[in-house]
Amino acid sequence: MLAAQNGEIDDQPLKREDVQRLGLVLKEKWSLESPESLLLEHLSRRCVNERNLSSHIFFDDFSEVFDGLVRFRLELDGSISDYYQSEHFLRILIWIKIFIRDPAYQKELFHLGGVKILSKILQTVTRDYLNFEDEVMGIEVLKVLTNIFQKLSVEPSQRLWLTSCNVPRSLVLLLCARDLSVLNCALYALIDLARSDQARIMIGELNCVETLLHIVQDYSNHTSKQ
Repeated sequence: MLAAQNGEIDDQPLKREDVQRLGLVLKEKWSLESPESLLLEHLSRRCVNERNLSSHIFFDDFSEVFDGLVRFRLELDGSISDYYQSEHFLRILIWIKIFIRDPAYQKELFHLGGVKILSKILQTVTRDYLNFEDEVMGIEVLKVLTNIFQKLSVEPSQRLWLTSCNVPRSLVLLLCARDLSVLNCALYALIDLARSDQARIMIGELNCVETLLHIVQDYSNHTSKQ
């Protein structure tokens, strides 16, 4: 019996059979009855401090999990209402975030087409957020998404790909974010992307200088009061 199904996994070390089980479940059609959500949540607690899963003793099994997440869970068939604002999708993103702490998995995310998919999701979630759909789960999803793109933007060789996926466009829109965490991640990602000539051109065409000046002014006023 799987440890996670008994609710006992929090008191146990990471087990290979649990990672293998998650990899298999991710390749099946998702359903509400699936143990997937529970596995995602509890195994992420076991791996919350992992920084280099490509050298983990369970590397082969984690690679199957990553492949399943990107190929079968970033996009579903549209039959699930509000999937991108669901708690389940948030758990998917948290796992992607854990994986891409490792540069090897960042490269694999690009190779599998995951960045292109995530950029489209960022556009969708950003649009909903700016249309004043302040659903709590939607905001949490946006926080993790912007943090993922912030991490991806640090590597110079990846900035051109991110620009070609129109990531700067969504990040510029998020300069109007009402949530400070979302705003910070968007800003830091834009700062890194702006080191690329192509990204600077795109950012410059979006007429966001005035917005940036307002942000700098607000920051200056805040720090001067401290």
